Amino acid sequence: MQAKSAGLFVAAFLAAGGLFLTGSAVMAQEQPKPPTPAPTLIPFPINRPVPLPGQVTPTPQVLPVQPPEALVWDANEKELTVKPGAATAEFFFAVTNVSEAPYTITSIHTSCGCTVAKAPPMPWTLAPHSDGRVEVSVNLAGKSGTIMKQVTVQSTNAPKLLNVTIKIPDSPELVRLRNMQMATADPAAIFKGECASCHVVPTVGKFGPELAKAACGICHEAERRATMVPDLKNLPHPTDYAFWKEIISNGKPGTLMPGFSVAKNGPLSVEQIESLAQLLAKTIPSKLTPIPGTNTTLVRLPPSAGLPAIPPPPAPPAPPAPPAVPK
Repeated sequence: MQAKSAGLFVAAFLAAGGLFLTGSAVMAQEQPKPPTPAPTLIPFPINRPVPLPGQVTPTPQVLPVQPPEALVWDANEKELTVKPGAATAEFFFAVTNVSEAPYTITSIHTSCGCTVAKAPPMPWTLAPHSDGRVEVSVNLAGKSGTIMKQVTVQSTNAPKLLNVTIKIPDSPELVRLRNMQMATADPAAIFKGECASCHVVPTVGKFGPELAKAACGICHEAERRATMVPDLKNLPHPTDYAFWKEIISNGKPGTLMPGFSVAKNGPLSVEQIESLAQLLAKTIPSKLTPIPGTNTTLVRLPPSAGLPAIPPPPAPPAPPAPPAVPK
């Protein structure tokens, strides 16, 4: 009996010891690991230039700290496309004092004399949360294309630069003058670029009256015909088929009349020129030229006749000078 009790005691002791050992092992496994040390940062060497003997090292520039914007404008830049021929371009800029303190606009200057800024008398103080406006007017006389102007506003807050851009379309008169200058320098210029849409495209595939309207009427019968472009029905000399064919084909040097033939870089074929010459010879008959101071007329042959040109009649003699009055 005692032996059996002793055996049970030993078994219980061993079991308790096993539990102790097992718990110790678990505790050993659950212990936190020490933290991994952070990597050591090694400073990267900076190679700074070594000043030479006698050389002064420049001092770094420190920019001034700008105060916060208390005067807020509705825009920094405005753009306007005016109508052709407009005399002025009008803008306005609205300004608001968004702070709790008053701020004063001390002066307003424009970039040139043709730009005028209108505002209340200077100095102009804006109370907290109040607003106002600056009107800008630009004189457009003699200007074209795209122009830009500036308005500088000085205040107790910070200077402000306002920009205006004006786009000025070419007026019909200016376009007409520019086209005439181009045609004077190069009469065939009307067959190139944008001009071709009016002087080339409408002539394609046309003959006779339709071609005359498209090729001739656009200039010679225009409502605002240039003074350098003659009226074909009132030329100061007789005309015939050969005259019309020659001038249509090769043009007239020293004038705006270009040669319409392909040989002159024009758009008309030989058949189209033939149809025009026949039409004009029939519809515009030659006229007799009256001799000044007489009741007779003189028939002047066109240059195509191949005959010597008839000189113009002499001018009438000048009236005699009045007798001198004795002093």
